[in-house]
Amino acid sequence: MELGNSIEGTITKIVHQNSADGFCVAILEEECSKETFKIVGAIPSVCLGDLLKVSGNWTSHSVFGDQLNVESYEYVKPKTLEGITNYLSSGFVRGVGPVTAEKIVKRFGDKTLEVLDENPNLLLRIDGIGKKKIKLIIEDWQSHKEIQDIMVFLQGHNISANLAAKIHEQYGERTIKIVEENPYRLATDLWGIGFKRSDQIAKSLGIPQDAPQRIQAGVLYTLDQFSSNGHVMIPRSVLVRKSTELLGVAGENADNAIGALLLKADCIEDMVKLENGENQSVIYPAQMYYEEVDIAENVERLLMDNASCLGDIAELGAEVLTEIGDDLELTEDQWVAINNAIHSKISILSGGPGTGKSFCLKTLVDICDEKKKTVLLASPTGRASKRLSEATGRDAVTVHRLLGVMQGDMGFAFDSDTPLQADIIVIDETSMLDTHMTCLLLNAVRSNTHILFVGDPDQLPSVGSGNILFDFIHSGVIPVTKLDKIFRQAVNSKIIVNAHKINQGIVPDLENEKNGDFYFFNKDDAENLVEGVVDMVCNKIPAHFGFDAVMDIQVLAPMHKGTAGIYELNHRLREALNPPNPSKREIRVGEKAYRMGDKVMQLKNSYDKGVFNGDMGLIVQINLEDNTLVVDFEGNWVTYESTEIDQITHSYCVSIHKSQGSEFPVSVVVLHNTHYMMLQRNLVYTAITRAKNLAIVIGSRKAFVTAVQNNRSVRRYTGLQERLKSAALVVI
Repeated sequence: MELGNSIEGTITKIVHQNSADGFCVAILEEECSKETFKIVGAIPSVCLGDLLKVSGNWTSHSVFGDQLNVESYEYVKPKTLEGITNYLSSGFVRGVGPVTAEKIVKRFGDKTLEVLDENPNLLLRIDGIGKKKIKLIIEDWQSHKEIQDIMVFLQGHNISANLAAKIHEQYGERTIKIVEENPYRLATDLWGIGFKRSDQIAKSLGIPQDAPQRIQAGVLYTLDQFSSNGHVMIPRSVLVRKSTELLGVAGENADNAIGALLLKADCIEDMVKLENGENQSVIYPAQMYYEEVDIAENVERLLMDNASCLGDIAELGAEVLTEIGDDLELTEDQWVAINNAIHSKISILSGGPGTGKSFCLKTLVDICDEKKKTVLLASPTGRASKRLSEATGRDAVTVHRLLGVMQGDMGFAFDSDTPLQADIIVIDETSMLDTHMTCLLLNAVRSNTHILFVGDPDQLPSVGSGNILFDFIHSGVIPVTKLDKIFRQAVNSKIIVNAHKINQGIVPDLENEKNGDFYFFNKDDAENLVEGVVDMVCNKIPAHFGFDAVMDIQVLAPMHKGTAGIYELNHRLREALNPPNPSKREIRVGEKAYRMGDKVMQLKNSYDKGVFNGDMGLIVQINLEDNTLVVDFEGNWVTYESTEIDQITHSYCVSIHKSQGSEFPVSVVVLHNTHYMMLQRNLVYTAITRAKNLAIVIGSRKAFVTAVQNNRSVRRYTGLQERLKSAALVVI
């Protein structure tokens, strides 16, 4: 028979069932034809004998055959006495087998289900059913019906089966009550459900447009959107304006909502001096306010405390260097950086590629080793920590691992009560540090420990909220050494030379040299550009340079949408590099399909799994029986349940922002006029400096020139500089 997208029938077999996320693999028998079908998807607490109407998309597999991926479903009451009997005797009601079920149906006929719903004590009239058994029957029937009612309620408000399973897992029996009272809780309690989706549900529930709970939720969403764009706080006037645009209400309503949120301590108001030099009322998400204050107080604590683990080597001379190596050569600036690291509790070493930061760090570490000092090395990402380890010849870890991330999202082992045991801590790629991680890090630093922040302030700021390295440098509180001389061995690399030109606003020579490490290919038409990227990655680079198309080459682009955007590039690259094949298992989540061998990226920090926002890996296992997949993150194999798969996305092409801290053998940077909103100098500079061996820019020359000449990077709203300057007054 021809397969339709909806089937109605009885569950005759449950192949697999996960009580945690509701995922189920079951056999459904159509009532009329008696034909059986395999269905897979989120169907919480489905039982043998349940009569369902399911809708979704069909997929076919060489081993598992045809199966319907359930996107929505509804419970249907059995229509015949035989159906009711089979339903009751299917096993989900303790104490009711085929004999007892037949007795019940014989007594109450087509009113059986109504009796169980409304007056189950009538079952006491049936021989063999006593008070003990009826208690079990009532408990199981009501529990099963409760879940049915919850799923019917949620899907009645256009919530998918998968999302409904998540909501039910979060709230359990309180689901309907919570969603009816305040659907906006979904946006704060569940990852992946934003304000707009919650607002749609609220609208279907009849919640008025000017309801206080809606306006407060909209204000928090607006604040969260600014945080997602890197801001730590926002001027109150801007928050009011943006909230009213989102909500379609009067500014007075939004301002009143802010007042209510301040009273509940969901956000904090402060006066901060902004770029124009004027003090303005600003609104912080509560957590970010306290984290920013903590950072400033910790900097002040470290600067004011005279105790030092490095006091006995504070006076360095040539004899110390001689002990390390007779052939050691340091520039004056490198020597200043080392002295700052040893003399000041907090210091900064900045500079672009090829300026000797790594050599300077290695020398510092060697000096500390010679003097038996404990050094801890860390970077925000796994890839960056590996580079730091290679540069220094010492072990380096991620900042999360440095702080001792604990399983089960239980936080970190090291904090103010249990500080890190080290004489000096070195943090590389500091431009990637956001407010949250910087706060956690500084809280775990002892008052006599030194900390050196290393980074390139000309790169893009962190993906998370804050502009830590920029604010540290421009506060004037912390000693800063900037290395700007390109060393001889780096002059031969056009990647490094061109990166420095770009950073100075100079458009580099775009004529390609044979066997070079930097190439530019002009493609003005967006469709031709995409085709060129696919050909470059799949054919030309592997053939000419010998790099692996999946493992060595990373495509970077500024924007997600559009013909030359990340979504389209990911789709085209995936179909070329990992095309569908009957032998490759796939899992479909909504509109996305994940395939064995797919290159993917983690989208959120998961302390429990030990993976973090921006980590990339390969799908190495897919289990269609329980709808799980396993991703290999450079040796860390992580399992994702069906409701967790939305934490990853394809990463054949990623945003330039997400590439921060990473280094790839080959970077293919896509720039086009349609990316005009994102064409900025620090963006293209960051993209070029991700390449270790080969950088290829492909796109329109006009877009490239526009990006290089545009130094108007978006200013982030933070109050850290002012807080540090205030702390400096105390310190001085």
